[in-house]
Amino acid sequence: MRGHVLSGRYRLLETIGSGGMGQVWRARDEDLGRFVALKLFAPPDDIGADERQELLGRFRREARAVAALSSPYVVTVYDHGSGAAVAGGGDVPYLVMELVDGASLQEMLRSEVRFPVGRALEWARQCALGLAAAHAAGIVHRDIKPGNIMVTPGDPGNVKILDFGIAAFVEGAEAATRLTRTGTLPIGSVPYMAPERFRQEPGDGRVDLYALGCVLYELLVGRPPFSGPAAGVMYNHLHDTPMRPSRARTGLPTGVDELIAALMAKRAEDRPVDAAAVVGLIDGVAAGAAPHEKPADPVTPMAPMPSVTPIALVAPVAPAAPAAPATLGAAAPAAPQTAPVPAPAPTRTAPPAPTPTPAPRPRLPRPRRLLIGAVVLACAGTGISVAAALNGGEQEPPKPPVSGQPLDQPRFRIAVADRGATGDTRAVARALRDYAGSLPLTAVSVPHADRLSSAEFARKYPDVVAVVGTAAGRPGLVKGTPAVSTCQDDRGDTDGDVRQFAAYLEDVLHTKRLLAPAGEGLGALADRFAASRGSGHGFTTYATAPDALRAGDLRELLARARPDTVYLADRSGRDGNAEALRRAGYRGRIVLAPDHHDDCGAGRRDERVPDGVYRFRTVSKGPFRTGECTQDAAWCARVRPLMTRPGALEEYEATQAVVAAFRARATRDTTAAAVRAHLGAALPTARVHGLQGDYTPGALGLTVARPVWAERYTVGTWHELGTVAGLTRD
Repeated sequence: MRGHVLSGRYRLLETIGSGGMGQVWRARDEDLGRFVALKLFAPPDDIGADERQELLGRFRREARAVAALSSPYVVTVYDHGSGAAVAGGGDVPYLVMELVDGASLQEMLRSEVRFPVGRALEWARQCALGLAAAHAAGIVHRDIKPGNIMVTPGDPGNVKILDFGIAAFVEGAEAATRLTRTGTLPIGSVPYMAPERFRQEPGDGRVDLYALGCVLYELLVGRPPFSGPAAGVMYNHLHDTPMRPSRARTGLPTGVDELIAALMAKRAEDRPVDAAAVVGLIDGVAAGAAPHEKPADPVTPMAPMPSVTPIALVAPVAPAAPAAPATLGAAAPAAPQTAPVPAPAPTRTAPPAPTPTPAPRPRLPRPRRLLIGAVVLACAGTGISVAAALNGGEQEPPKPPVSGQPLDQPRFRIAVADRGATGDTRAVARALRDYAGSLPLTAVSVPHADRLSSAEFARKYPDVVAVVGTAAGRPGLVKGTPAVSTCQDDRGDTDGDVRQFAAYLEDVLHTKRLLAPAGEGLGALADRFAASRGSGHGFTTYATAPDALRAGDLRELLARARPDTVYLADRSGRDGNAEALRRAGYRGRIVLAPDHHDDCGAGRRDERVPDGVYRFRTVSKGPFRTGECTQDAAWCARVRPLMTRPGALEEYEATQAVVAAFRARATRDTTAAAVRAHLGAALPTARVHGLQGDYTPGALGLTVARPVWAERYTVGTWHELGTVAGLTRD
């Protein structure tokens, strides 16, 4: 099938996965020129025509529902259909999805065995956010497992859940076979299936929560809650309580035990009410677990599974006895453990150096001890320390936070390098509060950074390890220091940005014939408006700016191109170009490319253009509109107050990247030079939560673009219309 084109559009390139119901191919969308993942489904050959049509109808319904999902934690579905996979073959249903760069949790578990508590909880949290979006749309996954969860590069990496809603179609296809009519195990991955699924009872989104508990257990312990033959694991899920994670791996906080006990409750009604509630539970556990997390310890060997009573798979399984509700506020149910845990093997360590025996602390007289006990009770819940109460109300000096860093760890700074005199570090400081925790990072303002030489910058700010802001990308400013520019002055137009301009012109302004400047970087415009796209389409370029052409030559150009839209590049004197077009008699739309000088706060004067002219902007200036933020509601609410000045959102996002890179490579560094080197290596793949999805700085301009805003000039001022993504989506 390699090289075959489905539906005249999707060319199959190579297989990247396979299963019992079909294959996943890396394919190329010939219409849009992008690579996609295409999943081919193969319903059983022995079903009748009516059953096959019913399955195709089910597939289309599931695919439409999944395509409507909007979550950064669910793989985006672009298209679906059916076509002949080989010449002369019957129609095969297929699904077209985004091609995710990364590895599945199943692949990562093979190499890593298990993961730090914070990373595992973050992945589980992102899965819960994806589940919440799907369940709100009425879609249940039914097959949450490590193999269906992809992690993109970064630390801890962004989760993408695969195959949402497709499990229902697969179950329908399997139910059409004769084997299933005679009774077999229900469809799914046995190590992660909820008890009600084995009893073949109707289930809701809480079957996914149970599976998420099993996945989190495996991420922390290195093995699923139950393992062994399928019949034995089925029995375990129905009747047994898994070994507490803290017994299988030392150093885990009790909150993790309680969280997994809640997710894996035998009765669905005893689990959290929904996936959104799980997000809150995970946040609570993560907040309490971070200071206590210890380095990974050796994996506890898996004890042999106890013998189980054989069960007949063709008969309904008796429901399990009701269990006590499992909540995070209560201890895990006291049920039999699946296997005893052998004591960990002793480790050989060098004997500690002898230390002088400290003098014994003087024992307080009994009345003093009674006084302290009374003060402890009196101070409980007041926020006043015992020492303060005993010393006449004077608070003792605050202790340094527990951070996992040496007490003498120096602090490093992130410079906010602006071209103007704003000196505003609020967005960076907020991002550090939200993401850095106790990392030794603070913000420092560097106004008029574009006037500093590299030597001056190094002398004034020797402890700066990264730079963000409008001047961050200026060559020679911070030699050897990694920088994340919050504007595009130094990198010019990108393919991603131009694709957004083209989408707005066609989908919102309904452009068909475009006149644009010649040169590199505008290929997406040519692709959109080439004559081959359809009746009435056309794309013409000009080499000389309109205001530099003689009036007759400009009128001849307009008569030959017959444009309904003229696109003016980012260059000085654009106001003169617009006026020249109007003087030549052109009455169509005029659209200005982003003015990077204006976006980057370089102080460019306001231009005078005719009313009705459109322009694009690549730096935020004001609050986003409803529906324009595609992250979770908490993230959107957190960044909305920041967007009161140009570039604040971009500074917030850039700081996320710096923090992620610091966690990945620089947490043990004690010199600014070492931190700079490690940040420089890790920044391109550091994860960023953006207004319209997650990305890495290295992907900007390649597969990802920052949001682009559209504006219209009316009565002497520019009026924001919204983000291009939001306008084209609506």
